[in-house]
Amino acid sequence: MPLDALITVIIVDENRLLESSDCWKEEIVRPNCMDAFFKPVLVLMSALFALVGLLSGGCGDDVSEAFDSGVVDSALIDGEADDDAGLGDGGEEDGGEGNVCQELENALMAVAQNSVARGLATGVDTPQCGRWVETLGEAEFGVALTRERLFRIASVTKTFTAATVLLLAEQELLSLDDPVDDFVTGLPNGDFMTVRNLLRHESGLFDIIDDESFMQQAFADPTQPVNPEDMVTTAAAHGPVFEPGTQVSYCNTNYHVLGLIIQHVTGLSAAEAIDQQVLDPLSLTRTVLEGEPPMSDVLVPGFSAQGEDLTDILHPTIRWTAGAMVTSIDELLSWTAGLYRGDLLGPAFQTAMVEQSVNMGTSRIGLGVVIRHIAGVGEVWGHGGTAPGYRAHILYSPDLNVAVTVMANDAQTDAATVATDLLSAAAVVFQGDDRFQSISKRADPM
Repeated sequence: MPLDALITVIIVDENRLLESSDCWKEEIVRPNCMDAFFKPVLVLMSALFALVGLLSGGCGDDVSEAFDSGVVDSALIDGEADDDAGLGDGGEEDGGEGNVCQELENALMAVAQNSVARGLATGVDTPQCGRWVETLGEAEFGVALTRERLFRIASVTKTFTAATVLLLAEQELLSLDDPVDDFVTGLPNGDFMTVRNLLRHESGLFDIIDDESFMQQAFADPTQPVNPEDMVTTAAAHGPVFEPGTQVSYCNTNYHVLGLIIQHVTGLSAAEAIDQQVLDPLSLTRTVLEGEPPMSDVLVPGFSAQGEDLTDILHPTIRWTAGAMVTSIDELLSWTAGLYRGDLLGPAFQTAMVEQSVNMGTSRIGLGVVIRHIAGVGEVWGHGGTAPGYRAHILYSPDLNVAVTVMANDAQTDAATVATDLLSAAAVVFQGDDRFQSISKRADPM
């Protein structure tokens, strides 16, 4: 396929057509771009899924075929799953909590099985029933996807970068009110643009992915690593899009600059600093910032909707601290639960992460987190990610104390909708269950 035609395929697959560029760039920041986010039918469907699972005591023909073909790897409650991977089996000894967990398992399985994906990895962590992880479909042709496989998670990387910056602020190595010029020079309005402006996408910097010449060069030679300083310099040459703090516009350049700030403050590479600040404390040993050389040989390949292998279509360094993290479904679930439950940040910065938010479309954006509302669930925190051939999404409900993660290796999967459906299904199952509510509700809201 000619290069220009292939680039067109990528752009179409990545929802980056001109008329929908805001939706692509802002991912879950503007969920109205994907009507499914706000259709109450999602909650109703999830409830029906749960009921069908209970009434049938099993799965339909499609599910049976999936199991028979060996393309499902699921952490179930049959006693054979890992202790930290399956939902609790309970029963009479735990006062019937096992029945609730079985309902949850059925509901989650129905949602996952109803999703269309070449390869899909899903995870849900609840305080009462523990962890549920399931993989469906193929990693590559004829090879079943397993939970050990690694995915690119694209802009979900921004949650790792933001958490690293917040920890450095907590350690008083920087302040969120510091001007960016203190760390990175040559940016338009860098003398009064702050670190907080970068975190909340209100810097006014030009987004490097909107530079057509730069992107064409990147597609033309995907074996060539991209220098982050060059990306920032190229973006800065476009001048300011608006004055810092006056508007909000999702921009990858913000998180490239944050990567440079991390390196300036720590004296380490961004990958080393992220590892030291956030990965080690949560014992995430299979999560890494992909760089040079690329990790294509160990990754689940990523595919377009037409079946094109897009794994090596761009060098991962072009995403860097805005989108180059690689991880497994188990570790992404541990990250989501650990970050949003307060296992990483101190109380003050945990609160600031969410409460220091600004409006962006129908959502709010905090310090590396997007806050929105799901009908039947309430307020949720999270982030989405889109890269050629890959989709990822994380969600957390502070009211239910439930964490959800989704990863897929094709361009047709709407990971955000799958994550929303999973969380909605959990809400339906647990609605009105006093035992669950007493466990899951946080005594201290933040």
